[in-house]
Amino acid sequence: MQRNIIAKLIHQNGIKHFRMLVEKRCDIGVRRFQRNRTAERMLDLGCGTGLSADALDDMAAHKTGVDISENMIEVAYEKGDYDALFVGEAVRFLESTEEENWDLIVATDVLPYMGELERFFAGVAEHLNSGGHFGFSSETLDDNRLAGRAFVVGDYQRFAHAQSYVRAMLDSHGMDCIRCEDI
Repeated sequence: MQRNIIAKLIHQNGIKHFRMLVEKRCDIGVRRFQRNRTAERMLDLGCGTGLSADALDDMAAHKTGVDISENMIEVAYEKGDYDALFVGEAVRFLESTEEENWDLIVATDVLPYMGELERFFAGVAEHLNSGGHFGFSSETLDDNRLAGRAFVVGDYQRFAHAQSYVRAMLDSHGMDCIRCEDI
Protein backbone atom coordinates (compact mmCIF):
# COMPACT_ATOMS: atom_id res chain seq x y z
CA MET A 1 0.00 0.00 0.00
CA GLN A 2 1.58 3.30 -1.13
CA ARG A 3 1.00 6.62 0.56
CA ASN A 4 2.10 10.07 -0.56
CA ILE A 5 4.26 12.10 1.77
CA ILE A 6 5.09 15.76 1.76
CA ALA A 7 8.34 15.98 3.65
CA LYS A 8 9.89 19.23 4.73
CA LEU A 9 13.25 19.70 6.36
CA ILE A 10 14.01 23.12 7.77
CA HIS A 11 17.35 24.49 8.79
CA GLN A 12 18.05 24.97 12.50
CA ASN A 13 17.88 28.77 12.19
CA GLY A 14 14.34 28.67 10.80
CA ILE A 15 12.59 27.76 14.03
CA LYS A 16 12.01 31.28 15.30
CA HIS A 17 9.31 31.96 12.71
CA PHE A 18 6.67 29.37 13.53
CA ARG A 19 3.67 31.16 12.02
CA MET A 20 5.65 31.91 8.89
CA LEU A 21 6.79 28.28 8.77
CA VAL A 22 3.21 27.03 8.87
CA GLU A 23 1.95 29.46 6.25
CA LYS A 24 4.88 28.83 3.93
CA ARG A 25 4.63 25.06 4.36
CA CYS A 26 0.98 25.19 3.47
CA ASP A 27 1.52 27.43 0.47
CA ILE A 28 4.35 25.41 -1.07
CA GLY A 29 3.66 21.99 0.34
CA VAL A 30 0.34 20.51 1.28
CA ARG A 31 -1.70 22.81 -0.97
CA ARG A 32 0.42 21.92 -4.01
CA PHE A 33 -0.37 18.23 -3.61
CA GLN A 34 -3.98 18.51 -2.60
CA ARG A 35 -4.82 20.59 -5.75
CA ASN A 36 -8.45 21.49 -5.18
CA ARG A 37 -8.98 18.22 -3.34
CA THR A 38 -10.62 18.43 0.05
CA ALA A 39 -9.58 15.77 2.53
CA GLU A 40 -12.52 14.29 4.36
CA ARG A 41 -10.52 13.95 7.59
CA MET A 42 -7.40 15.81 8.76
CA LEU A 43 -5.30 15.03 11.83
CA ASP A 44 -3.08 17.81 13.21
CA LEU A 45 -0.46 16.31 15.52
CA GLY A 46 1.02 18.91 17.87
CA CYS A 47 -1.78 21.29 16.92
CA GLY A 48 -0.92 23.90 19.54
CA THR A 49 -3.34 26.81 19.27
CA GLY A 50 -4.44 25.77 15.79
CA LEU A 51 -2.14 27.55 13.35
CA SER A 52 -2.24 24.65 10.88
CA ALA A 53 -6.03 24.45 11.11
CA ASP A 54 -6.18 28.17 10.32
CA ALA A 55 -3.88 27.77 7.33
CA LEU A 56 -5.59 24.62 6.03
CA ASP A 57 -9.14 25.58 6.95
CA ASP A 58 -10.61 24.92 3.52
CA MET A 59 -8.76 21.65 2.92
CA ALA A 60 -10.57 19.25 5.24
CA ALA A 61 -14.19 18.64 6.11
CA HIS A 62 -13.35 17.25 9.58
CA LYS A 63 -10.32 18.38 11.59
CA THR A 64 -8.90 16.61 14.64
CA GLY A 65 -6.19 18.22 16.76
CA VAL A 66 -3.84 16.65 19.30
CA ASP A 67 -1.43 18.49 21.59
CA ILE A 68 0.38 17.67 24.79
CA SER A 69 -0.49 21.07 26.31
CA GLU A 70 -3.94 21.40 27.82
CA ASN A 71 -3.59 25.20 27.69
CA MET A 72 -2.91 25.10 23.94
CA ILE A 73 -5.90 22.80 23.41
CA GLU A 74 -8.10 25.26 25.34
CA VAL A 75 -7.04 28.09 23.01
CA ALA A 76 -7.64 25.90 19.95
CA TYR A 77 -11.06 24.94 21.32
CA GLU A 78 -12.03 28.59 21.80
CA LYS A 79 -11.01 29.39 18.21
CA GLY A 80 -13.40 26.68 16.98
CA ASP A 81 -11.28 25.42 14.07
CA TYR A 82 -11.34 21.73 15.07
CA ASP A 83 -14.17 19.23 15.17
CA ALA A 84 -12.37 17.12 17.80
CA LEU A 85 -9.48 17.92 20.16
CA PHE A 86 -7.41 15.61 22.34
CA VAL A 87 -4.83 16.35 25.03
CA GLY A 88 -1.98 13.90 24.62
CA GLU A 89 1.47 13.16 23.29
CA ALA A 90 1.50 12.43 19.53
CA VAL A 91 3.02 8.93 19.62
CA ARG A 92 0.81 7.75 22.48
CA PHE A 93 -2.24 9.14 20.71
CA LEU A 94 -1.35 7.29 17.50
CA GLU A 95 -0.73 4.07 19.40
CA SER A 96 -4.00 4.19 21.32
CA THR A 97 -6.58 6.00 19.21
CA GLU A 98 -9.65 4.22 17.96
CA GLU A 99 -10.61 7.11 15.67
CA GLU A 100 -11.15 6.47 11.96
CA ASN A 101 -8.07 6.89 9.76
CA TRP A 102 -7.24 10.25 8.20
CA ASP A 103 -6.76 11.47 4.62
CA LEU A 104 -4.36 14.24 5.64
CA ILE A 105 -2.01 14.19 8.63
CA VAL A 106 0.12 17.22 9.48
CA ALA A 107 2.81 17.59 12.13
CA THR A 108 4.33 21.05 12.16
CA ASP A 109 7.12 21.60 14.69
CA VAL A 110 6.64 18.16 16.27
CA LEU A 111 9.71 16.16 15.18
CA PRO A 112 12.17 18.56 16.90
CA TYR A 113 10.82 17.23 20.20
CA MET A 114 11.55 13.59 19.30
CA GLY A 115 14.87 11.89 18.74
CA GLU A 116 13.99 8.40 17.55
CA LEU A 117 11.15 8.47 15.01
CA GLU A 118 10.27 4.78 14.52
CA ARG A 119 7.12 4.73 16.66
CA PHE A 120 5.93 8.09 15.32
CA PHE A 121 6.19 7.07 11.66
CA ALA A 122 4.69 3.64 12.41
CA GLY A 123 1.68 5.36 13.98
CA VAL A 124 1.28 7.79 11.10
CA ALA A 125 1.48 4.95 8.55
CA GLU A 126 -1.11 2.95 10.49
CA HIS A 127 -3.61 5.83 10.58
CA LEU A 128 -3.12 7.41 7.14
CA ASN A 129 -5.63 6.32 4.52
CA SER A 130 -4.26 4.86 1.30
CA GLY A 131 -3.55 7.74 -1.08
CA GLY A 132 -3.51 10.19 1.83
CA HIS A 133 -0.95 12.92 2.43
CA PHE A 134 1.37 13.50 5.38
CA GLY A 135 2.97 16.94 5.72
CA PHE A 136 5.55 17.64 8.39
CA SER A 137 8.54 19.76 9.26
CA SER A 138 11.83 18.68 10.76
CA GLU A 139 14.98 20.50 11.68
CA THR A 140 18.26 19.47 10.18
CA LEU A 141 21.92 20.46 10.35
CA ASP A 142 24.83 20.27 7.96
CA ASP A 143 26.13 16.75 7.41
CA ASN A 144 29.39 17.56 9.19
CA ARG A 145 27.49 18.53 12.37
CA LEU A 146 25.37 15.38 12.17
CA ALA A 147 28.57 13.34 11.70
CA GLY A 148 26.73 10.30 10.39
CA ARG A 149 24.19 10.23 13.22
CA ALA A 150 20.46 9.91 12.59
CA PHE A 151 19.69 12.81 14.93
CA VAL A 152 21.40 15.17 17.35
CA VAL A 153 20.35 17.86 19.79
CA GLY A 154 20.92 21.18 18.02
CA ASP A 155 21.86 24.63 19.25
CA TYR A 156 18.34 25.39 20.47
CA GLN A 157 18.05 22.15 22.49
CA ARG A 158 15.74 20.58 19.91
CA PHE A 159 16.37 17.47 17.85
CA ALA A 160 17.70 17.85 14.32
CA HIS A 161 17.28 14.82 12.02
CA ALA A 162 19.38 13.69 9.09
CA GLN A 163 17.38 13.77 5.88
CA SER A 164 18.58 10.24 5.13
CA TYR A 165 17.14 9.05 8.47
CA VAL A 166 13.75 10.67 7.80
CA ARG A 167 13.65 9.16 4.31
CA ALA A 168 14.56 5.72 5.72
CA MET A 169 11.70 5.99 8.24
CA LEU A 170 9.26 6.89 5.47
CA ASP A 171 10.47 4.04 3.28
CA SER A 172 10.38 1.46 6.06
CA HIS A 173 6.73 2.32 6.70
CA GLY A 174 5.60 2.12 3.09
CA MET A 175 5.45 5.86 2.46
CA ASP A 176 6.91 7.69 -0.53
CA CYS A 177 8.54 11.09 -0.21
CA ILE A 178 7.08 13.15 -3.03
CA ARG A 179 8.71 16.44 -2.05
CA CYS A 180 11.42 17.45 0.38
CA GLU A 181 12.79 20.96 0.41
CA ASP A 182 14.34 23.52 2.66
CA ILE A 183 12.00 26.24 3.86
